[in-house]
Amino acid sequence: MAPRSALLCLLLLATATTTLSRPDITLTSHIISQRRLLQNGTTSSAPGPAAAPAPVNFGNGTAAVPVSPASSFVYNPSGTYPYVPALFVFGDSLVDTGNNVLLGLPSYVGLGYPYGVGPRGRLNVTGRFSNGPLIVDYLAEFMGLPFTTPILLPGGNFYSGANFASGGSGALNSTGTPGRVLPLSNQTQLFTQLVRDSIAYWQNASNANVITPLYPRPETFGAALYTYTTGSNDLRGFTGNVSDFPAYAQSILTSIGTSITTTYAYGARNFLVFNVPLVGCVPAVRNLSATGECSAAVVAAAQGLSAGLDTLVGALRAQLPNSTFVVFDALNATTAAIAYPAAFGLTNANSSCCGAGGPANTAITCGAPGSTVCPNPEQYLFWDTLHATTSFYQLLAREAFGGNTFIRPRNLLDTFVRPNLLGCDA
Repeated sequence: MAPRSALLCLLLLATATTTLSRPDITLTSHIISQRRLLQNGTTSSAPGPAAAPAPVNFGNGTAAVPVSPASSFVYNPSGTYPYVPALFVFGDSLVDTGNNVLLGLPSYVGLGYPYGVGPRGRLNVTGRFSNGPLIVDYLAEFMGLPFTTPILLPGGNFYSGANFASGGSGALNSTGTPGRVLPLSNQTQLFTQLVRDSIAYWQNASNANVITPLYPRPETFGAALYTYTTGSNDLRGFTGNVSDFPAYAQSILTSIGTSITTTYAYGARNFLVFNVPLVGCVPAVRNLSATGECSAAVVAAAQGLSAGLDTLVGALRAQLPNSTFVVFDALNATTAAIAYPAAFGLTNANSSCCGAGGPANTAITCGAPGSTVCPNPEQYLFWDTLHATTSFYQLLAREAFGGNTFIRPRNLLDTFVRPNLLGCDA
């Protein structure tokens, strides 16, 4: 490709930076009505590229089986230049865009009202553990991509990436109820299957000129961005003695490292890794204290795990040639927001917007009978017992994409966008 003119380069960069200055991000509704049911004993392989969705076996006695889709999934490409060709998301409920709903489990069915209703009812996104878009949704928007499609969506379009995240999951297989979540190892397995399906799809000559391809081109995997957001549920699930925690934390880090090296072996090169937020101060933990205080032990655990993650990323940089790693410091971002809420445009950084009762407004969980929704969620850090509001997610996404305080060594704009504008650095 010929280098772009200086004027075009300026226009493209202006588009990226202007996105960050917009007070609102217009995002179309994303409707997930399909579900997957869990069924024991199924041994079928993952969905083939040209076939109807088949059961996905996870090798642990469970398999996700699709039901007939009731309606289509609505995409909203931003219409801007795609600075990164695809986004692949691994993690927990902080970034799950619908996989747990698609599992069809009673506790997840629909994640209905008031979940998914954005600021002042302007947005409506289903399947998310918040009142609107998540941080990965906003990052996709900033990079000119549609929302990431949940990998369990029957007949889903994965051309611009996929979301493997599962609420309640952790880096460890032991975190979460077996068969009710997709732990990181299962998410990684689904990614490797997606790569194989994509290769088979593009080897089929009949797909060469399709208008709306369903799978990424094989070369996309090397240029795409891969995000990891996991570990919080592992920390909350730790029940051992303090002396046992270093070994437990190391097992979490080993699992994350194994997943990253596996995706690398299948073509991944560009990684955005989130350390764990200040899980010791989420409303669910505060509610355990009569005075609504943070848990010093869980805070210390989060700090220890985040330090270990920095060491892991440094080792992976040295181990994996041509890899690029960016770390988002969610721990210090949430710590700062809780300590100085006004600086983040917040009036409440301690209790949940949706819920009722108790020192942190979580004695009655969000959406349960008797729960209420605050009139100003955009001024709250937390939406429910564990998860942030969409307004706070948008703020974090802006920082990750174009900031310089909690993102290192450089933000996504400088690390991945500018280099992709061929000729613009000349």
